[in-house]
Amino acid sequence: MKKPHIAVRIITGIFATIFCILFVLVSFTAVLTGTVSSMTQPKTIVKFVEQIDFVEIFGDAMGVSDSSGESGIPAELINEFKETEFAKTVISSYTEGIVAAVKGEEIPDSLSETELLQLIDDNLDDLVGMVKEYAPEEAVQELSEEELKSFVKEGIGEFAKQLPTVKEVVTMAKVEEIIPAEAKVLFGPTLTISLAVVALVLAGIIYALRFWRFGGFMWIGVSFVITALLVGALSFGSGMILPAIKAGMGEMGALLDTGALIITGQLNTALIVLVVTAVLFIAGYIVLYNLVVKKKIAAAAAQAKIEEPVVELPVEASAEESVVEAEEVKEETAE
Repeated sequence: MKKPHIAVRIITGIFATIFCILFVLVSFTAVLTGTVSSMTQPKTIVKFVEQIDFVEIFGDAMGVSDSSGESGIPAELINEFKETEFAKTVISSYTEGIVAAVKGEEIPDSLSETELLQLIDDNLDDLVGMVKEYAPEEAVQELSEEELKSFVKEGIGEFAKQLPTVKEVVTMAKVEEIIPAEAKVLFGPTLTISLAVVALVLAGIIYALRFWRFGGFMWIGVSFVITALLVGALSFGSGMILPAIKAGMGEMGALLDTGALIITGQLNTALIVLVVTAVLFIAGYIVLYNLVVKKKIAAAAAQAKIEEPVVELPVEASAEESVVEAEEVKEETAE
């Protein structure tokens, strides 16, 4: 491969630097939008809700008592109920509806009265087990197994009838009014995918500008390293700042803890991806340079040595020829 002219290398190096800066900015923005988008995924929000300590935050308002209290709802009962499939399904359904409204998608029509009653039937054994564990022992002994199931089904069924459907929850939340249509693009994957495509195009341009001896791989790898450093700084900074904010939030600080845990997890995942990608590009450059470029340089040097022209040096006269020449000179002098 012919070495580019020095002027070409300088010009392409300047442009490659500009495109590397753009690549870092676009990649970093893609990580941010991807984090926001992942935060609005139903699974992420459900995980967020599951990690909230409702007893700590809303204990007084809910009339919650500890296990030794004589009145109120036992804290353990609330935490255990939160882990049941019934509660998880209800929370997940509401979450999917709100997320769909946030993204401007069609809102699922679920959690009707019929669906809730069926959900109770499907999880009746778990619900009865909870009642047995926390209800007064005398009250439980007075009822047979079937009577207890009927009592639980009827009681929770009355509660379920009061629950709004997903569409009703979305309407009450007024998502359409709170979040403008222009901002909804931040909560979907479209923007992140678009930025990723732009970053891919920029990487291709960088490689085209610095393709000689596979140098483009090193430039792209270093750009990924810089992006990883920015993401790492953001993750570390959030871990330093959030505790200070939490101190002024009181009991609601538990919400910040949970949110920070999820955000930091997303950033750390992006950081790992960036570091691995950077290592692959830099290692690819090193391997290709050693296997291809160095071999070509060595082969070219060997070929040049073979084709080097042979220079014939004058041959010194032998001793006998010198004697003959000396005698001829004497004879000529004598004459």
